[in-house]
Amino acid sequence: MSTPHDPTPQFEFLTTAQYPGSLSLIVPAHRASLYETLQRSSASQTWRVKARIFDHIPIFGTIDSILKRPSEHILVLSENPLNVYLHRGGHDATYFSLVGDASGRLSFIEVEIEVNTPHEALLHAREPIDELLDAISRPYRIPLVIQRLELLAADDDDPIAFEVALPYSAEIRLGPLGGIVQVPLFAPYDAILREALTNGSPFYRVLCACRLYEGIGAIRRCMKKECGRLNILNPLPKDAALTPEELAKFALPEEFLKDIRRLKDLFEKCRPLRDSIAHFLYEGKGGAPKKWHVYIASGGAFREYSVISSILLHFTATALDELRKFYQQHLHAHFFKGSILPVPNDKHCYPARVRKPS
Repeated sequence: MSTPHDPTPQFEFLTTAQYPGSLSLIVPAHRASLYETLQRSSASQTWRVKARIFDHIPIFGTIDSILKRPSEHILVLSENPLNVYLHRGGHDATYFSLVGDASGRLSFIEVEIEVNTPHEALLHAREPIDELLDAISRPYRIPLVIQRLELLAADDDDPIAFEVALPYSAEIRLGPLGGIVQVPLFAPYDAILREALTNGSPFYRVLCACRLYEGIGAIRRCMKKECGRLNILNPLPKDAALTPEELAKFALPEEFLKDIRRLKDLFEKCRPLRDSIAHFLYEGKGGAPKKWHVYIASGGAFREYSVISSILLHFTATALDELRKFYQQHLHAHFFKGSILPVPNDKHCYPARVRKPS
């Protein structure tokens, strides 16, 4: 798939859900056939996986700029390369090569892994690298995240594939614009949605999505009450219906999608994922024993939560937009009676002011 400003195909997306911020597998066009061949392989082989380390996950720019972006952090190597191990006891140890640039600043962390396919290599290499970052981050209390993974064959330095958060690449042009009407009823939801969109952690994005959905019930009750007070008989939008075609875009397992007809069904299906990230231990249903929280360093968990956070945020934001449309059509005029129109000539009359809590 080409970038918006480049007519030459450079990359192919091998994921179904292509929502900015979601974890995506990207293959250079000239490596696509090789990737497909290797993916069908049944023979175990050694792969090299490089991790580019940042203090945050940047998600603005083209695919090309995201994949070329140098690491951003404060780690400098006294030896270059620096070979270190992570030992878990017994014979369970993993070796890493920390490679720096000309100045010694860490450029990437490389680990070797023995699996059959490229998909498995990227999946299972993330966990030991995350565990190493956990160990480095702990004593210094510094933010360290994997910005992208690069997959290479044992004897080839040309990357076969990348795993990266899909960036926002389309430009948004603003203006001419007089102003924006903020509806206080929706302001807390706008803040939560932006908090989710700006965060690189799919685990936190799931929590934000659940907060949004929990708030939908509150906003519906508030709007229903005001409709009754103002004698507005138009029915509020119902809980959003989800079609198989919409859900199929996210490449979720058929078993997971079974019996999902509405947004509430989706959130009920995802409740264990929410509980296992919100709590260290949580109660199982029907008196079942307590369950452990999700292991955040797990590559499988990271992928799962990336997909789930994308689908929850997408459908919840869409449901809120429907309620916002209802408000604009039936309630807005009642609440904005007597409002002034701020004009540019009077802008000195409208500085930011300290507002009292509502």
